[in-house]
This record gives sequence, structure tokens and C-alpha cells, in this order.
Amino acid sequence: MAKKNRKSIQAVRAEIEAAHPITPEPKVITKNVLPQNSAEAEMILTKARNLQQFKNNVHNAPKSIPTTHTSAVQKTIGAPKKISMAAEIDTVILAGGTWEELIQKADEITARRNNATKYTKGVLKAHIKYRINHDNVKIFKNLQISDTGITAIE
Repeated sequence: MAKKNRKSIQAVRAEIEAAHPITPEPKVITKNVLPQNSAEAEMILTKARNLQQFKNNVHNAPKSIPTTHTSAVQKTIGAPKKISMAAEIDTVILAGGTWEELIQKADEITARRNNATKYTKGVLKAHIKYRINHDNVKIFKNLQISDTGITAIE
């Protein structure tokens, strides 16, 4: 069986472009001329200055907001942000107590947030395990978890 003589896609494109060159159409630029001392020209200049000042402010702004880790809840500098459900549960766990107290506090938070999550001893233990293993939260490493509740190890 004889091989067919095939051209590459680049070769075919080159042949097509050579046969039918694409020339861009020249752009026609028109200007509306305003007298420099007119009120409309002054308004346009003011808008341009304001836009340039805004661009400079945005360009000079910090790329990220610095954060400080004072507890499980991260406090950010600048505009207050909504605290996540996981961060609120972290504060409940760090406070410690019996499982019944912890479950009651977590349920109060879910009721306040109109959340449907039902917290149990197993859910709180899973939360702690996930935070230690995946999020590498070192603040939970000093907790003693027992059948009665959670206490902090000094």
C-alpha cells in the first residue's frame, strides 16, 4: 500500500496565506476639536485627572491584606469580614467544656446563622481531626479530647 503524500496544517495555512494575503484595512481617526478654554474641555480634563488618580491609587494599593493569627478566628486589617462557620466552631472548641456544652454552643451558632447543620460529638471530633490533618491548625494540638469533653493542655 502506497503512502499518501500529506501536508502539515502549517504548510497548508502558509499556502493559503500566500495565495490570499490578508491586508488590514487602514483605520480612520477623526477628532472633534474643542476650544481649550471651554467648559466642556475643562470637564473632560477633570474626568481624565480623576481617572488617572484612581488608577494610581489602585496600582499603589497593597496586593493582599495582612492578617494576624490571634486565635482560631482570623482578624483581618481593614474592612470587617464575615466570620466563617468553621472559625466560630473553632472558638467553641478552644473554649473547651463537656460535649453537651460544646454541642449546645454549636447549635446556638447554627440557629443564629439559620444553618441546618446538626452538631454531635462525632461531628465536632471530625472537625478537629480535619483541621489538624488538612488545615495544619496547630492550636488544636494542645487539646485533650476525652469521653467527657475537651480540655486544654498547658
